[in-house]
Amino acid sequence: MSAVPPPAQLGADQPIEVVLVAAMAHGASGRVEARDGKKRWQFFFADGALVETRSNLKSEHPDTIRAKKPGMSDAGVLKNCALLRMRNAMKAGRPGAFAEGVEAKQPGEIAAMGLLLRAVASQRSVEEIRARLDAEDDATLTVSGDLGALSFSGAVAAGAATWDGSTLAAALGAGSARPAERAAALWVAVAMGAVQTGAAEGAEAAEPEPAAPTLDIASLLDGLGDSSPPAEDAPTEQDDGRQGSEWAPDKVLLPPEGAPKVAAPPSDRPSDFEDAEIQAIGDDGPVTLDASFFEALNQRPDRETVRAAGFVHTSAAAEPEAEPEPEVDKHPMEDELRALAERLSTTDDHFGVLDVPWDAGGEAFRKAHLELAQKLHPDRYSDAPEALQDLATETFDKVRAAWEVLGDDAARGAYIDRVIHGKKTEDELAMEQVENYWAAEADFKRGLAAFNAGRIRESHDLFASAVEREANELEFRAYLGFTTFQLNKTGDPEAADRGKEMLKDVLERNKEQDRKLDAAWVLMGRIFRDQSNDKGAKRCFRQALKLNPSNSDAVREMRRLTGGGPGRKKEPEKKKTGGFFSRWFGGGKK
Repeated sequence: MSAVPPPAQLGADQPIEVVLVAAMAHGASGRVEARDGKKRWQFFFADGALVETRSNLKSEHPDTIRAKKPGMSDAGVLKNCALLRMRNAMKAGRPGAFAEGVEAKQPGEIAAMGLLLRAVASQRSVEEIRARLDAEDDATLTVSGDLGALSFSGAVAAGAATWDGSTLAAALGAGSARPAERAAALWVAVAMGAVQTGAAEGAEAAEPEPAAPTLDIASLLDGLGDSSPPAEDAPTEQDDGRQGSEWAPDKVLLPPEGAPKVAAPPSDRPSDFEDAEIQAIGDDGPVTLDASFFEALNQRPDRETVRAAGFVHTSAAAEPEAEPEPEVDKHPMEDELRALAERLSTTDDHFGVLDVPWDAGGEAFRKAHLELAQKLHPDRYSDAPEALQDLATETFDKVRAAWEVLGDDAARGAYIDRVIHGKKTEDELAMEQVENYWAAEADFKRGLAAFNAGRIRESHDLFASAVEREANELEFRAYLGFTTFQLNKTGDPEAADRGKEMLKDVLERNKEQDRKLDAAWVLMGRIFRDQSNDKGAKRCFRQALKLNPSNSDAVREMRRLTGGGPGRKKEPEKKKTGGFFSRWFGGGKK
């Protein structure tokens, strides 16, 4: 399990979320794009920050979001658009493609990590996410980066605090978040390089196989002698079949092809070559070239081993020893700074940065910040090496960011609510409302499909789910009221009346809205028709046609009641007083 490679190095079949994480992890600048037929989603990055999103779907346009939630801030609208586009791009199941250097037209940084986590958790199963964590369940996790920068929700962050030193299986089960949220958070942390895994305790690492020995005889024997071949010598008393210049060791040692040939020693070489003694350069005594020496050659001794044996390469000068680097005086604050930077790299929130409990008073936070700021102020490292100055500046910025939040009572309270108690911010709550509306709208559309197919029971359940999610949407309530009436008109008159009253309430409330529900008038007309109130039914269908002359359901119902005769004389109507429905229908049946 390792960090994700740069987006330009990913294969063409990688899911969109993998490409998005790669762009963030490697500070990429460019565009991540996914397509599904004519649908297209684009995400623009500048130095790893998401600065713009685009799609060609009307339902994902900012104006659509504003229409559904008029009070949402501009930043909230952009975040909602980004989240919706991420979710739909993942839902399409198409791979993402990265194009380097493509710039956004209207850049504005969007806090994308939290959005990506929510999108992944909503569109990918736990099994899919777990498969990307390429490690055993008993692998040990090491938190090596700042998890606080990954924008985990409060529920996820509570579990992430226990990751360091725990196993993968324990981490996937830690915290109160949903399993998919936990898995998504851990995968993103690994992909961003903030969490690493090691082998389980007790596991033995496989030792690498030794390299096959090779022999460079030419360089080892270079310089031992250069003379003409000796004359043949008579066999000695110890002759075992190896005569004169044809003698060879048990293992024939041949120089590499093209290497200069090394001549045998001069003719005064003793006949018993195995016991010959040659004075080695740089040694005080003789070296005996026996069979063990050649056996050692076949095992490829390195240069230092050969030199230690008194047998050296004389054709090149000896390698000079490297001069020791001059010692540099360590900065007096270096050890303390590195220890502090290491501690801050493992903390999950601002309370850990200042090393103060979350429920401490304002004075405790002030003292902790003052002490750290004095240690980390850049002026104290003006005489330090550049790398140490950069580390001090980076650490000082973390402390300053923590103080900007915890030093203000209101900001600290909001931070405690979010990080400690898991409460949502206003934008997060607004975003959840938009997500809830999307889910309700999806239920309603499925309900309409079942309704038009005549599956009233199925459509009723889907309409009920839509109303449960978004109770103030009148169109949802209108269809729920009608299906409630239809399912109970013969078996449960009281329940049928409740459905009819729900539909009446929708029409009353719709009078104050700009968008008129002509379909609700058609539904009410059908109820009156079922109750043999043709007069009331006609008025409803006429009102529907008045609001929308192209309403085919109203046209069809009117033809059914009038027999298709367009020239029928209209009866005069008496002026009536009373409520909205009493003025329209009087209450009598005809």
